[in-house]
Amino acid sequence: MSNVDQHLDAVLRAGGSGLRFYSMQKTLDEMRADMGAALRAAAEAEREACAALCDSKVMALDHGGKEYYRPAPADQCAAAIRARRNSAEGLA
Repeated sequence: MSNVDQHLDAVLRAGGSGLRFYSMQKTLDEMRADMGAALRAAAEAEREACAALCDSKVMALDHGGKEYYRPAPADQCAAAIRARRNSAEGLA
């Protein structure tokens, strides 16, 4: 059973059904396509949230005690997170 099928079956079971009760190929294909799209959208949203956190600035104090903002410690992580698409594309 594929990753998409596992998620689809879990949603169907929560609704009182299950993937095993669907035998028409067109219906299965449409449900799998929709679930794959939902999984990709969720992965993209999570990736953007992580990248936004990496883009944030943190307050610091210089040696004179003045406050300033500097990039978050993981300075290159936002670009790396946005560039990495393998997790979302491997779902469907």
